[in-house]
Amino acid sequence: PLNNRSYESKRKWRFCVKLSVFSRNQMSLATDIEVLGGDVPSGAQETSRRASWLGRNIFALGDQGVISAANFVTGVLTARALSDNTSEFGTFSVVYNVLLLLNILQSTLITQAHNVLGATREGADYKRYTSSVAFAQVLMAAAEMLLVLPVLAVAWIGHWNALPMIIALIPSIAAWQLQEFARRVMYTEGRYYSAFVNDVIS
Repeated sequence: PLNNRSYESKRKWRFCVKLSVFSRNQMSLATDIEVLGGDVPSGAQETSRRASWLGRNIFALGDQGVISAANFVTGVLTARALSDNTSEFGTFSVVYNVLLLLNILQSTLITQAHNVLGATREGADYKRYTSSVAFAQVLMAAAEMLLVLPVLAVAWIGHWNALPMIIALIPSIAAWQLQEFARRVMYTEGRYYSAFVNDVIS
C-alpha cells in the first residue's frame, strides 16, 4: 500500500509539473501573439496582405524601370544622332555629366534628407518641414543656374560650339530638379503610383 501511494504521488507530481509547463508555454504563446499585434493571420489574410504590398511597391519598381529605360534610350538616340560628329557627342556628354553632378548634389542635400526626416513627421509638422525643404530646393536650383551664367558668357564671347547646349542646361537644371523633388516627396508620402505617373509624363 505504501508503494502504491508513493507511485500515485509521483504520478500526480509529474502531471502537475507537465501541466505547469504547458500553461507557461500557452501563456508565452499568447504573449507573443499579443506583442505581434493580435490574432495569428489566416492564410487568406496573409495572401491579401502580400498582394496589397505587391500592389503598392510594383509602381516603385516600375518607376525605377522607367528612369533607367529613359536614360538608356536618351544615350542611344543621342549617340546615333551625333555619330558623324564625335566632338559634338563629347560636348553633350560633358554638359550632361554636369547636369548629373548637380543632381547628385541635390540628392545629397535635399531629397534624401527629406525621405529620411520627412518620414518621421506628420500633420502640420510635416507640412512645415516639406515647405522649408521646397524653399531650399528652389534656392539651390536658382544658385546652380546662376553659376552657369559666367560659363555661358565665356561661351558667347568665344563663339563655342557648345553654346546651344549650355543655354539648354539652364532650364534643364530647374526642370529636372523640381521634377525630381516632387517625385521624392511622393516617395516619402508613399504615393508610388503618383511618382510612377510623374516619371512617365516627364
